[in-house]
Amino acid sequence: MSDFLSKALLLLIGAAATGIVAGIGFLIKRRVSHEDPVEKFIANHQRLLAVNSSSTQPFLEADRAKLQQVIRELHPGVAFQENLYTTDPGISQAEIGQRAADAAEREMLEVRHLVERLRARLKANDEAALQGAQSVWERYVNLQARLAAEPFAGGTIMPSIYQSERAALARTRAADLRRILDSYDL
Repeated sequence: MSDFLSKALLLLIGAAATGIVAGIGFLIKRRVSHEDPVEKFIANHQRLLAVNSSSTQPFLEADRAKLQQVIRELHPGVAFQENLYTTDPGISQAEIGQRAADAAEREMLEVRHLVERLRARLKANDEAALQGAQSVWERYVNLQARLAAEPFAGGTIMPSIYQSERAALARTRAADLRRILDSYDL
């Protein structure tokens, strides 16, 4: 009887070990094959454009508008690239990067201008709070832009993604600062 129990116990241990190894393998495979949603969306977008170029039916403007909206929500840099390719199909990646940097700098200058306008309206003790908030915001912008551009590391699109993210964040900051300035006029 003990021989039967030892064989049954070994069989159970073997089955459990096989199950554990299979489970670990499944989890590793799932983790390794995890697709980046940005890359997946871009691939789907490229397939849609390829189908559109080989299709005999025109691409509906409503579909184009929906696609552009999704792109803008996904990544401001991708939308920036798409817009430039549409208006200037022969543009180089270096020129796109330069235009993205110029756009980001214009947006950042607008933020700085609004900060100065707000600073002029504040009491002396509130100026330090504004300066602290602005300093933290500028650090956040740089870190967030690096994070947004990271999936494109090593690619020529990376600088324009980085700069477009900075521009998008600056537009949001400018809207917030305008809202605060408008509050003084109430």
